Amino acid sequence: MKRCLCKRLQGLIIKPPSPCGRVENTKCFRGRVMGWIKKVPSPHFSIPSVSKSACPPARGGRLFFSLLCQQYSEQKDYKKAFTLAEMSMVLVVVGLVIMVVFPALTAFRQSMQVSATQSNLQALMRATTAFVQANGCLPCPTPAATTGAGFGRVRGEAGGLACQNNCTVYEGIVPFISMGLPQQIAKDGWGRWITMRVDPALTINFGVVPPTALCVAGDTTPSCVTGESRKGLCQDGALMSKVNRVSITTAGGGTQQAALLFLSHGANGFGAFKADPAVSAGTNAHPAFSGGLTPCSATGGFERCNANGDAAFIEAPFSNDPTTPYDDVLLYVGRDALVSSLGNPACQTSW
Repeated sequence: MKRCLCKRLQGLIIKPPSPCGRVENTKCFRGRVMGWIKKVPSPHFSIPSVSKSACPPARGGRLFFSLLCQQYSEQKDYKKAFTLAEMSMVLVVVGLVIMVVFPALTAFRQSMQVSATQSNLQALMRATTAFVQANGCLPCPTPAATTGAGFGRVRGEAGGLACQNNCTVYEGIVPFISMGLPQQIAKDGWGRWITMRVDPALTINFGVVPPTALCVAGDTTPSCVTGESRKGLCQDGALMSKVNRVSITTAGGGTQQAALLFLSHGANGFGAFKADPAVSAGTNAHPAFSGGLTPCSATGGFERCNANGDAAFIEAPFSNDPTTPYDDVLLYVGRDALVSSLGNPACQTSW
């Protein structure tokens, strides 16, 4: 289009009607022609605007437009952009970066969630130890269906003593308010409630604080021997009920008894309580499992075993088998180990 326009302009000759200055007429006519050229669409060239006031009326002189066309040809303003090939290369590079970085970020996030879960479990165990030292009993869990002022308190009661003889729900959520903890500590790294299970025989009001106080003359506890730690939590296990005592089957096939257990239901959250202070869960039981997961047995379905409401738990290796997955995280302690962690003499009785 540029060549065609220049040839046409060069072919134009204007014969002046009067003998006026050629230079002046040339400037004027160039301005007028350039004003016309600006109206011609061109994706590669642009012509600077010329003030009309600078041009007197055209008065003659033969005008050749080779100079005009030369200036017009030099007015280049190329608009650069990415080609399709360049855009394709960018997309390929971005895709490769995502393929490398995303799995690493996912693994890092999962690691942080597991770390947060283990940290919260340890914090719960320390808080329980402090509760036992101050009150002489284990805290009774908050039933999952609790709402209102009792939510997050022992036995789900807004008032009452820390230790009473009426702990009827042995498995629930952590009574974080009664234990002086923020709500976030009572949840795992995936934001779900941590399950708490206690031996109900250790939640009663023994009236012995600290719980490892030594027997003195006149104590009425049958197993007491003056000068020994044989009352309260440390009284002879034969005098305590063993009903609903917590037991854990370990990965090696052994069995351990526990006074207290905290359980995170892992990344998949199967069996985690759905407690809410404003909306009742309707039941104190764990939510029902959905899908074709293997039922609880000695060979599989261990996550179902850990959420069926009984006192038997299984600590198994991690498994991502879709029919029998296992990613639960357990932390538990027996009576004697709990008492020893208080910094006082160990119990001198069998449990």
